[in-house]
Amino acid sequence: MRDTRGVVSLAFKAVALAMAVVTIVMIVLGTGNMSSYVMFLSIGLFAIALAAVMDYEKRKD
Repeated sequence: MRDTRGVVSLAFKAVALAMAVVTIVMIVLGTGNMSSYVMFLSIGLFAIALAAVMDYEKRKD
């Protein structure tokens, strides 16, 4: 179970990074609108928050 938590936490961190990169690329290319940028960044923020909670629980064990 502990190995799974580490992999899932890493996956959430990767999703957060990917959402930030997607947002930056879309802004540079001039595609999308403000609501899509906010949506992508919100998904990334949620993923990084889940990873932080998982890391906190991992340290607690």
